[in-house]
Amino acid sequence: MSTLQTSIDSGVNAATSPFQSIQGAADAAQDAAEGARFLTEFWIEQGVCFTSGHVVHALREARGKGLMVNQRPTGQAVQDYFESGQMPSYEDGYGGESRPERKLRATTRTDIRTPVGTEVFVYGPDEVSIDLFEFELDIASAPDVSDGQGGTVSPAAALLNATPNTAPNAPGASPIPAVQPSGTVAVAHGKMVPGNPYASIHADGRLCIPRIAFEALAFETGDPITGGETLNVVLNGTDLKVYPEAQTGSFPAVPTSDRLRLHLTAGNYPVGTKFEVKIATDHLSVDLNDPS
Repeated sequence: MSTLQTSIDSGVNAATSPFQSIQGAADAAQDAAEGARFLTEFWIEQGVCFTSGHVVHALREARGKGLMVNQRPTGQAVQDYFESGQMPSYEDGYGGESRPERKLRATTRTDIRTPVGTEVFVYGPDEVSIDLFEFELDIASAPDVSDGQGGTVSPAAALLNATPNTAPNAPGASPIPAVQPSGTVAVAHGKMVPGNPYASIHADGRLCIPRIAFEALAFETGDPITGGETLNVVLNGTDLKVYPEAQTGSFPAVPTSDRLRLHLTAGNYPVGTKFEVKIATDHLSVDLNDPS
Protein backbone atom coordinates (compact mmCIF):
# COMPACT_ATOMS: atom_id res chain seq x y z
CA MET A 1 0.00 0.00 0.00
CA SER A 2 1.38 3.42 -0.93
CA THR A 3 1.68 6.05 1.78
CA LEU A 4 -0.88 8.32 0.15
CA GLN A 5 -3.85 7.11 -1.87
CA THR A 6 -6.34 9.01 -3.99
CA SER A 7 -9.88 7.75 -4.43
CA ILE A 8 -10.63 6.66 -7.97
CA ASP A 9 -12.75 8.99 -10.08
CA SER A 10 -16.15 7.42 -10.73
CA GLY A 11 -17.69 10.63 -11.98
CA VAL A 12 -18.84 11.76 -8.53
CA ASN A 13 -19.17 15.52 -8.17
CA ALA A 14 -18.29 17.72 -5.21
CA ALA A 15 -20.14 16.91 -1.98
CA THR A 16 -23.44 18.69 -1.39
CA SER A 17 -24.67 17.60 2.01
CA PRO A 18 -28.30 18.34 2.94
CA PHE A 19 -27.30 18.60 6.61
CA GLN A 20 -26.31 21.72 8.50
CA SER A 21 -24.61 19.99 11.45
CA ILE A 22 -23.08 16.76 12.70
CA GLN A 23 -26.17 16.21 14.83
CA GLY A 24 -28.44 16.55 11.82
CA ALA A 25 -26.44 14.04 9.80
CA ALA A 26 -26.36 11.58 12.69
CA ASP A 27 -30.08 11.95 13.44
CA ALA A 28 -31.01 11.11 9.84
CA ALA A 29 -29.07 7.82 9.78
CA GLN A 30 -30.98 4.55 9.92
CA ASP A 31 -27.82 2.57 10.70
CA ALA A 32 -24.11 3.14 11.28
CA ALA A 33 -23.15 2.60 7.64
CA GLU A 34 -25.60 5.26 6.50
CA GLY A 35 -24.37 7.52 9.28
CA ALA A 36 -20.81 7.04 8.00
CA ARG A 37 -21.88 8.13 4.54
CA PHE A 38 -23.87 11.15 5.76
CA LEU A 39 -21.04 12.38 8.01
CA THR A 40 -18.41 11.79 5.33
CA GLU A 41 -20.37 13.89 2.84
CA PHE A 42 -20.94 16.61 5.45
CA TRP A 43 -17.24 16.85 6.35
CA ILE A 44 -16.11 16.78 2.72
CA GLU A 45 -18.50 19.64 1.92
CA GLN A 46 -16.99 21.50 4.89
CA GLY A 47 -13.53 20.85 3.42
CA VAL A 48 -12.17 19.15 6.54
CA CYS A 49 -10.28 15.91 7.28
CA PHE A 50 -11.74 13.02 9.25
CA THR A 51 -11.21 9.41 10.28
CA SER A 52 -13.57 6.51 10.87
CA GLY A 53 -12.96 7.15 14.57
CA HIS A 54 -14.53 10.59 14.15
CA VAL A 55 -17.53 8.92 12.53
CA VAL A 56 -17.92 6.46 15.41
CA HIS A 57 -17.41 9.18 18.03
CA ALA A 58 -19.94 11.51 16.38
CA LEU A 59 -22.60 8.83 16.01
CA ARG A 60 -22.22 7.59 19.59
CA GLU A 61 -22.27 11.12 21.00
CA ALA A 62 -25.27 12.16 18.91
CA ARG A 63 -27.40 9.03 19.11
CA GLY A 64 -26.34 7.19 22.30
CA LYS A 65 -28.28 3.96 22.71
CA GLY A 66 -30.57 4.92 19.83
CA LEU A 67 -28.09 3.60 17.25
CA MET A 68 -25.74 0.63 17.46
CA VAL A 69 -22.28 1.68 16.26
CA ASN A 70 -19.50 -0.90 16.22
CA GLN A 71 -16.08 0.47 15.36
CA ARG A 72 -14.71 -2.17 12.99
CA PRO A 73 -17.67 -2.43 10.55
CA THR A 74 -18.16 1.34 10.62
CA GLY A 75 -14.51 1.85 9.71
CA GLN A 76 -14.88 -0.73 6.97
CA ALA A 77 -17.91 1.16 5.62
CA VAL A 78 -15.80 4.33 5.32
CA GLN A 79 -12.98 2.41 3.63
CA ASP A 80 -15.40 0.78 1.18
CA TYR A 81 -16.94 4.16 0.36
CA PHE A 82 -13.48 5.56 -0.43
CA GLU A 83 -12.26 2.55 -2.41
CA SER A 84 -15.44 2.31 -4.50
CA GLY A 85 -14.85 5.80 -5.89
CA GLN A 86 -18.34 6.83 -4.75
CA MET A 87 -17.08 9.18 -2.04
CA PRO A 88 -17.75 12.72 -3.34
CA SER A 89 -15.04 15.21 -4.20
CA TYR A 90 -13.76 18.20 -2.26
CA GLU A 91 -13.96 21.65 -3.80
CA ASP A 92 -10.38 22.71 -4.45
CA GLY A 93 -10.88 26.42 -3.72
CA TYR A 94 -10.32 27.42 -7.35
CA GLY A 95 -13.66 26.47 -8.83
CA GLY A 96 -12.60 22.87 -9.41
CA GLU A 97 -12.79 19.59 -7.57
CA SER A 98 -10.29 17.14 -6.05
CA ARG A 99 -10.79 13.51 -5.18
CA PRO A 100 -10.49 12.56 -1.48
CA GLU A 101 -7.11 11.28 -0.37
CA ARG A 102 -6.18 9.07 2.57
CA LYS A 103 -2.98 8.31 4.42
CA LEU A 104 -1.97 5.93 7.18
CA ARG A 105 -0.82 7.72 10.29
CA ALA A 106 0.24 6.23 13.63
CA THR A 107 -0.95 7.36 17.06
CA THR A 108 1.69 8.50 19.51
CA ARG A 109 -0.25 9.59 22.60
CA THR A 110 -0.50 7.55 25.79
CA ASP A 111 -3.63 9.02 27.40
CA ILE A 112 -6.33 7.51 25.20
CA ARG A 113 -7.76 4.00 24.90
CA THR A 114 -6.31 3.44 21.42
CA PRO A 115 -2.97 1.63 21.82
CA VAL A 116 0.10 3.72 21.07
CA GLY A 117 1.37 3.20 17.54
CA THR A 118 -1.99 2.19 16.05
CA GLU A 119 -2.19 3.00 12.35
CA VAL A 120 -5.19 5.12 11.41
CA PHE A 121 -6.53 6.13 7.99
CA VAL A 122 -6.96 9.90 7.78
CA TYR A 123 -9.10 11.16 4.90
CA GLY A 124 -8.80 14.68 3.50
CA PRO A 125 -8.46 16.94 0.46
CA ASP A 126 -4.64 16.76 0.21
CA GLU A 127 -1.56 15.37 1.93
CA VAL A 128 -0.63 18.61 3.68
CA SER A 129 -4.07 18.88 5.31
CA ILE A 130 -3.93 15.22 6.32
CA ASP A 131 -0.46 15.61 7.88
CA LEU A 132 -1.56 18.67 9.88
CA PHE A 133 -4.85 17.17 11.05
CA GLU A 134 -5.10 16.44 14.80
CA PHE A 135 -6.74 13.08 14.23
CA GLU A 136 -6.42 11.43 17.65
CA LEU A 137 -9.47 11.30 19.86
CA ASP A 138 -10.70 9.14 22.70
CA ILE A 139 -13.70 7.34 21.25
CA ALA A 140 -16.45 6.81 23.78
CA SER A 141 -17.29 3.21 24.63
CA ALA A 142 -20.47 1.90 23.04
CA PRO A 143 -23.46 1.79 25.39
CA ASP A 144 -24.50 -1.62 26.65
CA VAL A 145 -27.21 -3.47 24.74
CA SER A 146 -29.92 -5.91 25.76
CA ASP A 147 -28.77 -9.45 26.43
CA GLY A 148 -32.19 -10.83 25.54
CA GLN A 149 -32.66 -12.00 29.12
CA GLY A 150 -33.80 -8.78 30.76
CA GLY A 151 -30.28 -7.49 31.38
CA THR A 152 -27.56 -5.76 29.42
CA VAL A 153 -24.17 -6.72 28.05
CA SER A 154 -21.34 -4.92 26.30
CA PRO A 155 -21.57 -4.83 22.49
CA ALA A 156 -18.32 -6.77 22.20
CA ALA A 157 -19.64 -9.57 24.39
CA ALA A 158 -22.93 -9.52 22.53
CA LEU A 159 -21.24 -9.90 19.15
CA LEU A 160 -18.95 -12.63 20.45
CA ASN A 161 -21.65 -14.70 22.14
CA ALA A 162 -24.53 -13.98 19.78
CA THR A 163 -26.71 -16.91 18.81
CA PRO A 164 -26.27 -17.26 15.01
CA ASN A 165 -29.21 -16.22 12.84
CA THR A 166 -31.23 -14.97 15.81
CA ALA A 167 -33.29 -11.97 14.71
CA PRO A 168 -33.59 -8.84 16.85
CA ASN A 169 -36.40 -9.05 19.39
CA ALA A 170 -38.58 -6.39 17.78
CA PRO A 171 -38.61 -3.89 14.91
CA GLY A 172 -36.32 -1.01 15.73
CA ALA A 173 -34.49 -3.00 18.39
CA SER A 174 -30.74 -3.33 18.54
CA PRO A 175 -29.27 -5.29 15.60
CA ILE A 176 -27.29 -7.32 18.15
CA PRO A 177 -28.98 -10.74 18.50
CA ALA A 178 -30.03 -12.03 21.89
CA VAL A 179 -27.25 -13.80 23.78
CA GLN A 180 -26.99 -16.29 26.56
CA PRO A 181 -26.02 -14.61 29.85
CA SER A 182 -22.26 -14.65 30.16
CA GLY A 183 -21.34 -11.47 31.99
CA THR A 184 -18.59 -9.54 30.24
CA VAL A 185 -16.06 -12.36 30.04
CA ALA A 186 -14.38 -12.53 26.63
CA VAL A 187 -13.90 -15.92 25.00
CA ALA A 188 -11.78 -16.74 21.96
CA HIS A 189 -13.78 -19.42 20.19
CA GLY A 190 -11.27 -19.73 17.36
CA LYS A 191 -11.04 -17.72 14.17
CA MET A 192 -8.67 -18.13 11.26
CA VAL A 193 -6.47 -15.02 11.13
CA PRO A 194 -4.94 -13.97 7.79
CA GLY A 195 -1.21 -13.54 8.24
CA ASN A 196 0.17 -13.35 11.77
CA PRO A 197 -1.13 -11.03 14.51
CA TYR A 198 1.13 -8.62 16.39
CA ALA A 199 1.80 -7.90 20.04
CA SER A 200 2.90 -4.41 21.06
CA ILE A 201 4.45 -2.47 23.92
CA HIS A 202 1.82 -0.40 25.67
CA ALA A 203 2.19 2.85 27.60
CA ASP A 204 2.98 1.04 30.87
CA GLY A 205 5.98 -0.65 29.20
CA ARG A 206 4.47 -4.13 29.15
CA LEU A 207 4.03 -6.37 26.14
CA CYS A 208 0.36 -6.77 25.21
CA ILE A 209 -0.65 -9.92 23.33
CA PRO A 210 -4.05 -9.09 21.82
CA ARG A 211 -7.19 -11.15 21.67
CA ILE A 212 -6.85 -11.78 17.92
CA ALA A 213 -3.75 -13.88 18.69
CA PHE A 214 -5.77 -16.04 21.08
CA GLU A 215 -8.52 -16.37 18.49
CA ALA A 216 -5.90 -17.77 16.11
CA LEU A 217 -4.52 -20.09 18.80
CA ALA A 218 -8.00 -21.33 19.70
CA PHE A 219 -8.55 -22.05 16.01
CA GLU A 220 -5.42 -24.22 15.93
CA THR A 221 -6.11 -26.07 19.18
CA GLY A 222 -9.85 -26.39 18.72
CA ASP A 223 -10.40 -25.31 22.34
CA PRO A 224 -11.79 -21.93 23.46
CA ILE A 225 -9.60 -19.58 25.48
CA THR A 226 -11.43 -17.64 28.17
CA GLY A 227 -10.41 -14.32 29.69
CA GLY A 228 -9.57 -14.56 33.37
CA GLU A 229 -8.46 -18.18 33.11
CA THR A 230 -4.80 -19.09 33.58
CA LEU A 231 -2.46 -19.51 30.62
CA ASN A 232 1.10 -20.78 30.86
CA VAL A 233 4.18 -18.85 29.79
CA VAL A 234 7.61 -20.28 28.98
CA LEU A 235 10.47 -17.81 28.53
CA ASN A 236 13.86 -18.93 27.25
CA GLY A 237 16.03 -15.87 26.73
CA THR A 238 14.03 -13.77 24.27
CA ASP A 239 11.90 -16.71 23.11
CA LEU A 240 8.45 -16.25 24.64
CA LYS A 241 5.80 -18.96 24.33
CA VAL A 242 2.25 -19.08 25.69
CA TYR A 243 0.43 -22.40 26.11
CA PRO A 244 -3.13 -23.16 27.19
CA GLU A 245 -1.80 -26.18 29.12
CA ALA A 246 0.87 -26.24 31.83
CA GLN A 247 4.40 -26.96 30.62
CA THR A 248 7.68 -27.87 32.31
CA GLY A 249 9.22 -24.63 33.52
CA SER A 250 6.14 -22.53 32.72
CA PHE A 251 4.71 -19.82 34.95
CA PRO A 252 1.03 -18.84 35.13
CA ALA A 253 -0.33 -15.66 33.55
CA VAL A 254 -3.94 -14.52 33.40
CA PRO A 255 -5.36 -12.53 30.45
CA THR A 256 -7.89 -9.80 31.14
CA SER A 257 -11.41 -11.13 31.46
CA ASP A 258 -13.15 -8.39 29.47
CA ARG A 259 -10.82 -7.92 26.48
CA LEU A 260 -8.74 -11.11 26.55
CA ARG A 261 -5.37 -9.37 26.46
CA LEU A 262 -2.26 -10.79 28.10
CA HIS A 263 0.20 -8.26 29.53
CA LEU A 264 3.75 -9.42 30.22
CA THR A 265 6.99 -7.77 31.25
CA ALA A 266 9.15 -7.84 28.14
CA GLY A 267 12.24 -5.71 28.78
CA ASN A 268 13.17 -2.19 27.81
CA TYR A 269 11.43 -1.51 24.49
CA PRO A 270 10.03 1.82 23.29
CA VAL A 271 6.28 2.28 23.57
CA GLY A 272 4.59 1.15 20.37
CA THR A 273 7.19 -1.47 19.43
CA LYS A 274 5.50 -4.40 17.69
CA PHE A 275 6.37 -8.09 17.60
CA GLU A 276 5.00 -10.73 15.26
CA VAL A 277 3.03 -13.46 17.05
CA LYS A 278 3.47 -16.86 15.44
CA ILE A 279 0.83 -19.52 15.99
CA ALA A 280 1.65 -23.21 16.36
CA THR A 281 -0.67 -26.16 16.94
CA ASP A 282 -0.48 -25.92 20.75
CA HIS A 283 1.02 -22.52 21.56
CA LEU A 284 1.81 -19.04 20.33
CA SER A 285 5.30 -17.58 20.30
CA VAL A 286 6.96 -14.16 20.24
CA ASP A 287 10.62 -13.53 19.47
CA LEU A 288 11.49 -10.57 21.70
CA ASN A 289 14.75 -10.15 19.83
CA ASP A 290 12.96 -9.42 16.57
CA PRO A 291 10.73 -6.31 16.74
CA SER A 292 8.85 -5.51 13.56
